[in-house]
Amino acid sequence: MRRRLFLLPSLVLALAACGAPEDDDGTAFTVADQVLSGEIAGQPWTFVQGSTNAFLSDAEGWFSKLHAAPYTSCDEFTEPDPPYMLVNVPTTLGEHLYGLHLNATFVTEPGVNMIGTTGGIIVTEITETTVTAGLKTSYEGHHAEGFFTVDLCP
Repeated sequence: MRRRLFLLPSLVLALAACGAPEDDDGTAFTVADQVLSGEIAGQPWTFVQGSTNAFLSDAEGWFSKLHAAPYTSCDEFTEPDPPYMLVNVPTTLGEHLYGLHLNATFVTEPGVNMIGTTGGIIVTEITETTVTAGLKTSYEGHHAEGFFTVDLCP
């Protein structure tokens, strides 16, 4: 019985440490008013075009690929090679903090994914054909911040 009572305070402390994700400095995140840009795999990176994948999307989020080069929207066979970002864009307007369940991925080369769980995404506009959002995140030297618009693919 004593052993169980000793474990209870440890469990309470562990659960209390699991709070909402915050920006690196412990405050709510903000997103710079600029085109999404940053650094992926040691190279400067700036968003040019992106689109969603209907098969990988659901009622809670649009699975999106963000590229630094133009391509035929909604055609996975014409998408540029890495580096690019994979982002699950929430289907509701507003601020969404990143964590283990909502995050952004830096794809540095085929099969190499670096997952950013700090910062967050702000969905600012949803139309019948596009979604606009801003994000800020980083992971081990890879970072991105700014706004982007992606095509909603059927």
